[in-house]
Amino acid sequence: MEHYRNHKEFAAHLGTTDRTLRRKLKQADITIPKGLLSPQTQQMIKRALGFNE
Repeated sequence: MEHYRNHKEFAAHLGTTDRTLRRKLKQADITIPKGLLSPQTQQMIKRALGFNE
């Protein structure tokens, strides 16, 4: 079950660091809101950056 995560928790879930996640988002020109990430935003990021479940 997906739940709200902050950037650091989400990066750890993906197996990377917060800094690397932010760098990849910047390279992909993806802007996300500060604070908690909704499950929908997490899914969008995973698809955009090519992370598999």
